[in-house]
Amino acid sequence: MTTDHAHVDPFGSYKAEWLSDQKMFDLFRKPTYFPDLESNRPCVLVGGRGTGKTTVLKCLSYQAKHHFEEQDVTKIAGWKYVGLYHRINTNRVTAFVGPELTDLQWERLFSHYVNLLLCSQLAQLLDWHQSLYPAISSISKEDCEIVSLALKIDPSSNIYELKSSIKTGIVKFEGYLNNLEPDNLPEVSLQGQPIDEFCEIVSERTPLAGKRIFFLIDEFENLLDYQQVIFNTLLKHSQLYSIKIGVREFGWRNKRALRSQESLVSPADYALINIDSAFDDNAFSEFATSVCDDRLRSAYSSDDGTPPLSIKDLLPGLTWRQEAELLGLTSKSEEIRREIKNSSIRIDLETLDDFDLFLAKIWSEDHDEKLEKILSLAIKDKISWRNRTNNYGHVALFRLRQGRSGTSIRKYYSGWDTYVKLSHKNIRYTMQLVDEARRQHRELGNSIDIRIEPETQTHAAQRVGRLNLGELEGFENGGQLIKLLLGLGRIFERMSGNTAVAPETNQFHFDDNEKLPDDAYKILQAAVMNLAVIRTKATKLSSEHDLRAYDYFVHPIYAPYFVFSYRKKRKLKLSAEQFLGLVHSTQSTIKDILKSKRLDPDAELPEQLKLFEGFYASNS
Repeated sequence: MTTDHAHVDPFGSYKAEWLSDQKMFDLFRKPTYFPDLESNRPCVLVGGRGTGKTTVLKCLSYQAKHHFEEQDVTKIAGWKYVGLYHRINTNRVTAFVGPELTDLQWERLFSHYVNLLLCSQLAQLLDWHQSLYPAISSISKEDCEIVSLALKIDPSSNIYELKSSIKTGIVKFEGYLNNLEPDNLPEVSLQGQPIDEFCEIVSERTPLAGKRIFFLIDEFENLLDYQQVIFNTLLKHSQLYSIKIGVREFGWRNKRALRSQESLVSPADYALINIDSAFDDNAFSEFATSVCDDRLRSAYSSDDGTPPLSIKDLLPGLTWRQEAELLGLTSKSEEIRREIKNSSIRIDLETLDDFDLFLAKIWSEDHDEKLEKILSLAIKDKISWRNRTNNYGHVALFRLRQGRSGTSIRKYYSGWDTYVKLSHKNIRYTMQLVDEARRQHRELGNSIDIRIEPETQTHAAQRVGRLNLGELEGFENGGQLIKLLLGLGRIFERMSGNTAVAPETNQFHFDDNEKLPDDAYKILQAAVMNLAVIRTKATKLSSEHDLRAYDYFVHPIYAPYFVFSYRKKRKLKLSAEQFLGLVHSTQSTIKDILKSKRLDPDAELPEQLKLFEGFYASNS
């Protein structure tokens, strides 16, 4: 019997903000791109929510490095860098805007605030170091006075006073913003100057001399546009420190430097690390496997010392033929055999299994070829038939329960490899899928050391899709994104189960010659930024900012809920009018698109989608 000795579900805290820093450090495993972030160059880490940006940035911090080295203070001398983590707080930064002041005044006030925040991080670093070495002063009285003077705060003579004085300065300054007096502005520090002064002191005249300073700026998208420019300028002109930015795709809206017409460009000014492209499929699978197996080992042990099941063993998959059996292949093949027996076809079917027979039947129907010809090919040319099965076996599974009602499973989504593909390089989604599967497994009365059935895995994947669909409501344009997904999901569901035997259609793209209107552009940006859809470079390469130069794929985390394929195959061309129609007049647009593909728009919804039955029926 396997027991949970930690009394904590190892997958329940799959969001970084739900974990204490110590727990996060314990569970951290380095992704393949981690060494790039440890270089001295400024870096911009781009990825959607849940791709691990926060975890990676926090694990670059000096607190994490000290934890990884088991609090061995003797190793600090050998460090090459110290990382200082700061998360952009929306409540704070949005206070620096309004009609009370000019743009230049707001810019100066915010620059002073950034000086205070980053210098506070440096003071905390020195205070931490002195707590480890109480007999060694981390900073001289003269240098404390220099920093205090540069920041326009109360003078201090040691690190404890300096840390307290900066904290007091931040609180007073934030209070001032709430009681703004345009004619009585406070004295402020010069953009970046106190940071440079303090970094020079730390790098040359403290026990941490010689170590590169990393400012780790998380959730960069929360900054207003002019505020991003201020950080851009720090990044571009930094010499004694490096800035590492974590940001969502499309979240870095302004790449200009302060009072300069130049934009920051990669690789001249910074190293761009896009998590989606930094991980290939195999690398992410190995990373996710390591993360999940480590969590299982850390939380569970057995009475007899037997290790817990690996994540691959815990989540068994199905072959196409096994899945076809569960979806009712036997009854389908019996119908086909009876039909052939009562026809003029004279072929020995003993060498064909049920799946081959089913594939031959639907191929014959969809391509208007004689069934006898297809069966002969399957029997006589095994290599050619095996290639056809490999190419079309997956999409054929969607046909087995076509037209059948009363079931919540029309297609199985099970197996570790499938879960990895559904999460699409998003470690949060991976752990959310595993967490939900294990939760449903336990609720059925099963022990944690028993493999999770494919049916349970599928129901879990459906629920995770539904939960993430609902979570979009809390984001900007959330209501529009939900409508867009409901429209695309229904279209791809109908096309998966009813098109001719061919690679599945589950992507969309735009006409090269059609200009996207601003409202369509804004919705598409929000869809990519919030992982409703994924964009990939199309063959028609153009400007990075030309959204027509990309193909778009509904994030596969939603595939089980809508019942379409998670594999990127064929594309559906949408006009800007159709794209906006899926948001503003969803039902009528769905009907128009499906009718153009000779598909019935009024076919019964999958069981789990009946929650939206009223929406699909009434929207126009």
